[in-house]
Amino acid sequence: MDNDLLINREKGVLSLTLNRPTKKNALNGNISRGILNELLKAKNDNSIKVIYITGGTGDFFSSGNDFNNFLEQNPEELANSAKNLILTIANYPKVIVAGVNGGAIGFGLTLLLLVDFVLISDNSFFMVPFIQTNQSPEGGSTFTFPNFFGKSLSSHLLMNGGTISADDAKRTGLASHLFEKETHSKEAYNYALKLAEYPLNLLMKFKQIIIRNFNEDINKAVEYEMSEIQKLWEDPKFKDIISKMIKPKSKPSPKAKF
Repeated sequence: MDNDLLINREKGVLSLTLNRPTKKNALNGNISRGILNELLKAKNDNSIKVIYITGGTGDFFSSGNDFNNFLEQNPEELANSAKNLILTIANYPKVIVAGVNGGAIGFGLTLLLLVDFVLISDNSFFMVPFIQTNQSPEGGSTFTFPNFFGKSLSSHLLMNGGTISADDAKRTGLASHLFEKETHSKEAYNYALKLAEYPLNLLMKFKQIIIRNFNEDINKAVEYEMSEIQKLWEDPKFKDIISKMIKPKSKPSPKAKF
């Protein structure tokens, strides 16, 4: 996968590290397929108790979907691929921990409402700029955000593309722990290792009990969201917007010498 996704297994923890620092860990096809494949393999692997997803030690956990995806894949394929990954995470039977080391944008944020533990660094920030990019909500956020944040903060995030800080994330309960940037990588990973010391059957039983009323609602929300966002992705105006956003800035012409 050209090292876009680093994979490690240690003491019951499967670590998946997004590794595109120059692209702010934006998700491309390699990363999305890699995460999905590793989750499916680990699902029936009793040696794996905890999944740990992180952006490593850079300044971004993930900036969401790489805009090039929208130019390289047709909207239906992209929507089906995204839906498959989202539903797999939302309904996953094993514990998933997110080690958020910096900015979490778009799917980088909506993902966090689908996992079990969110451990953030003090330089983290969170936003879903759907409206600015002519997209509609995804990742189950039409269900998770209102139920988690309440209507007003959800509107600030979803309808206005607003930002919340690391302190806000901790205060609202989006994150259970907030670590200093310098120690986050070590402390968040150690948290995942500590969880993996518990018996697998107990971890899975506790998760099943906690999310027993969650799955049906989140599945409905994701199905509806992806049907709506696919329509926007099919709109020629959307591709025009994205093309302009990723078009390299032209360099100024060199000054003539006399």
